[in-house]
Amino acid sequence: MSAQDKIKPDFQKIANDDAEFREITAYSGITVMESHQAWCGPCDCIRPNLWKLSLADESLKFATACSDKVPLLKEYTGKVQPIFFIYKGGKKMATIEGVNGNFALLASI
Repeated sequence: MSAQDKIKPDFQKIANDDAEFREITAYSGITVMESHQAWCGPCDCIRPNLWKLSLADESLKFATACSDKVPLLKEYTGKVQPIFFIYKGGKKMATIEGVNGNFALLASI
């Protein structure tokens, strides 16, 4: 089975507003939500790697949200780096800033 065959329709969700953000992060398992600015180059560079990770480990759900569009993320606008929120069972467990963040903490969640 090729990687393309393993893609599920919801492997990378996009939150376009607060309601979608809440719905995605309410997942009972682990969700990695990437928050970015539309103009942020490093944010664009990391996204394909998240897609690859979501194919490698189906127990993790990956999602993305533009902080310009989601009022819940207003405090993260103006950042020149992606911000990652780790949710488990709908509760925020960690926040990781930057593309070189410590993703090893995922193992402890």
